[in-house]
Amino acid sequence: MSSPNTDNTVLNRKRSNVWYHYSVLQNNIAKCNVCSDKLSFSGGSTGNLLRHLKTKHPTVPMQRNIQYTQKLNQPTFQWLKIKIVATTSATIIRPHNKQQVSISNYIQKPIPMSKSKMIDQQLVKMIVKEYHPFSVVEDIEFRKLIKMLCPTYVIPSRKTVTQSLMPQMFEMTVECVKDTLRNVEAVCLTTDGWTSRSNQSFISVTAHFIDPKNETLVSSVLLGCIDFDEKHTSDNLARFLRNIVDEWNLSNKLTAVITDNAANIKAAIRKCNWRWLSCFAHSINLTVQSSLKCIESTLIKIKNIVQYFKKSSHALAKLNEYQKQNGSPVLKLVQDCPTRWNSTYDMINRIITIKDPIIATIAVLGSTELSCISPQEWIILESAKDILKIFYEVTTEISAEKYAKAQSILLQSDEPSNQQITSTTSTINSSSGSALWKEFDETVVNLIGGSSSSVAGIIEVDKYLNEPLISRAENPLVWWVERKKVYPRLYTLVKRRLCIMATSVPCKRIFSKAGQVVNEKRSRLSTSKISQILFLNHNM
Repeated sequence: MSSPNTDNTVLNRKRSNVWYHYSVLQNNIAKCNVCSDKLSFSGGSTGNLLRHLKTKHPTVPMQRNIQYTQKLNQPTFQWLKIKIVATTSATIIRPHNKQQVSISNYIQKPIPMSKSKMIDQQLVKMIVKEYHPFSVVEDIEFRKLIKMLCPTYVIPSRKTVTQSLMPQMFEMTVECVKDTLRNVEAVCLTTDGWTSRSNQSFISVTAHFIDPKNETLVSSVLLGCIDFDEKHTSDNLARFLRNIVDEWNLSNKLTAVITDNAANIKAAIRKCNWRWLSCFAHSINLTVQSSLKCIESTLIKIKNIVQYFKKSSHALAKLNEYQKQNGSPVLKLVQDCPTRWNSTYDMINRIITIKDPIIATIAVLGSTELSCISPQEWIILESAKDILKIFYEVTTEISAEKYAKAQSILLQSDEPSNQQITSTTSTINSSSGSALWKEFDETVVNLIGGSSSSVAGIIEVDKYLNEPLISRAENPLVWWVERKKVYPRLYTLVKRRLCIMATSVPCKRIFSKAGQVVNEKRSRLSTSKISQILFLNHNM
């Protein structure tokens, strides 16, 4: 048996990766664990052993592989185990395993603070954009999902979300909106009121402007949807609106305020010395609602028919059966909403579309609850549908916020003024009755100064009026941006005009969202929380 000193020498040599592939015999002889050849080594040199591996076994990895070592080096480790018993603890050299896993690898590291904040913000955004209740953070399945996606993320409590995270995001968003409005030249406001199911009164105010970063777009922000528990007098409304405008520093940028035709809000705007414009959609609604009174008896019959089929599953099944027999798709009847005349159009249009199945079903049912529509009434409904369709399409188009600028409305009374303006210089100077051209003249004087301003402005207007008309489908802002250097004076005025909305529908959309926020699951939300949710939902 070798001496302890010899054993120590061998163990020290086995620090080399070469020894993972050899077994030490005796008298400086090593056995290859791959091919069993016996090779000599001397003086602690492993060069001969290494050359053998590279020449005979080039595919054998030089670094230790656990499975390979267990198969080939098992005798060597058994031999080492025996020899280690005879040595002292000071001379024990343990084999080095490069694939050993540290215990720290099993300990989950906390996520960086920056990432945790990003997840917090996204969580709040998910809640306010999708109208989830704050209790979602306590839902078991939601917590399981988050833990699966990011095990080390600490899900905030409902209290943390409502009292810390959401208010922080609200303040950040307020500053972002202020930064945007700071760079805006002109702003149009729309405002409207709403009462929640819990009898809470709110007033919303939206601002619309040509985007300073992209002048071909009209952007909008919600300045606030705020509870208003005072009487809706013109004085109270005027004070409320002044506070909003002052808070956002918009006094010198305000071009117009769009509201419905209610007397109190009209008076409030005038007390503030702002330009008031009627909501075009509201005016159409009043006109159509008044006109529908002449066919009220026929509309009552239709409403009763729709209501009957809504209540009776047997009648509805018969109606669907006749629609299939008629070879037409199965369509549902539409019930109108008293405050929305366009739903009346939808109701009339639908019942005319399935006229034959309706007549057949009513005849078969023979119900005393149903009053048959006479042939003359069907003719009246057809005519009413054709007329209402025009108003329906106009309302739909101007209610689309992307295109609902005031220039979408073509006013016949403007045409004679334009014809007068194009005739002579004296006519232009005498057209002070037109607020549009009066403001233009004042703007030109302020920009240029002196008598030459009038001539320069006239030339610019004359050149503009000789431009060919663009397609109605084209974006006029694109046209103006491309020619703002050609018409610099007009462009200054245009930026104050083309941000004016045709309707106050954007505010009504806010209330539609508010109805989703104040649902049965969130009916106890405070008014301040409702305001924050709506503000973040619109402006994030």
